[in-house]
Amino acid sequence: RFVGRGLSRCAACDGGFFRKQGVAVVGGGDAAVHEALLLSGLAAEVVMITRSPLSAKRAHIDRLAAKENVRFVWDSVVTAILGDPDSPQGGVEGVRVRHVPSGQEQDIACAGLFPVIGGVPNSDLLPPALLSPTGHVRTDANLVSDDPRLFAAGAIRDGYGGQAVEAMAEGISAARGAVQRLDQSDAAR
Repeated sequence: RFVGRGLSRCAACDGGFFRKQGVAVVGGGDAAVHEALLLSGLAAEVVMITRSPLSAKRAHIDRLAAKENVRFVWDSVVTAILGDPDSPQGGVEGVRVRHVPSGQEQDIACAGLFPVIGGVPNSDLLPPALLSPTGHVRTDANLVSDDPRLFAAGAIRDGYGGQAVEAMAEGISAARGAVQRLDQSDAAR
């Protein structure tokens, strides 16, 4: 209900809507840190909410930690989005966060919420030999899996960057690669 009303999965796409306002980024991996870095140049404050230590590359973590308008809420999870998405001017007004070790909750005011957390890929139908330990499909630079008949793009692919626009671009590239492979197969007959 909050999508397009303060909830976004793409800082490059929607970050400009939150100029000089407070935003929250949920996550601790490379994609979350990249979103927070981008937002730190736009927003008045970026609150990074993470349930565990950051797992992003050290250089990115150091860049983020050096930003004066970024603060961290450690060992915490978002339990609710605050606001009214149904009112004409409504949307995200904040988040309720629970500190996991203590169970204490606090409300954090923000106009934008960017959840950049991992998900479980829907790859159960594929042979385990094609999958990484996390269940994502391993591909080469052309989005071809270990089975040359299978292309993978977006969130199911190991190494996906987490942005919807990246998934769209990968989908186009994979489709082009598949068509090219079919054309080569037809020419060989």
